[in-house]
Amino acid sequence: MKSEKYRRFYQRDKEMAPSCFGFKYRIHPLAAAIARVQLRHLDEWTKIRRRNMCYITKRLKEVGEENNGAFEPPYESPECERVWLNYICQYHADKTGVPRERFIDALNAEGLPANRGRTGYLPVYWNPLYEERVGMWGEGYPFDAPYVKRKVEYPRGLCPEAERFYKRTVGLPVLHHEASGELLDEYIEAVAKVLRNIESLK
Repeated sequence: MKSEKYRRFYQRDKEMAPSCFGFKYRIHPLAAAIARVQLRHLDEWTKIRRRNMCYITKRLKEVGEENNGAFEPPYESPECERVWLNYICQYHADKTGVPRERFIDALNAEGLPANRGRTGYLPVYWNPLYEERVGMWGEGYPFDAPYVKRKVEYPRGLCPEAERFYKRTVGLPVLHHEASGELLDEYIEAVAKVLRNIESLK
């Protein structure tokens, strides 16, 4: 039984596999010391990141519109300023006839590291913790606790809109450091080129 618990905890055979609950309310002293120094640069680094990603977002929006809305960069509300932890776009395969995975492969071939979106955007109930009802410490708690009077299940299709969103996500890099206009334009051109030649991917 113990080996099964360890297997569930350490095996990374799924894209994101939290297979048990975990609680940690403290920060390591060394991490706290590093964070304290780095926080002095927060505003400066945020400004650089916003300059890069806002330019990319504006241009990628134009690219998407030129291609029948097949590609959408992240939305930023006018009432707030994003700091860009991740850069999660949406690709509409139904408008191109080319699967998302093939589109991502083409972006990678152009030198733009792309993936299926940060794993944190996976519908949470798709994780083993919920799908297999592993529960805390591999014991099935709280799903199989004595006070639970009904069978707890998290079937696929439970949150259809969240699932549709995840299936459209494409994660692109966040440029955290000073970047030349040439580099930013190369980033944008990689997406534009793949969309211009989308028919060749069918």
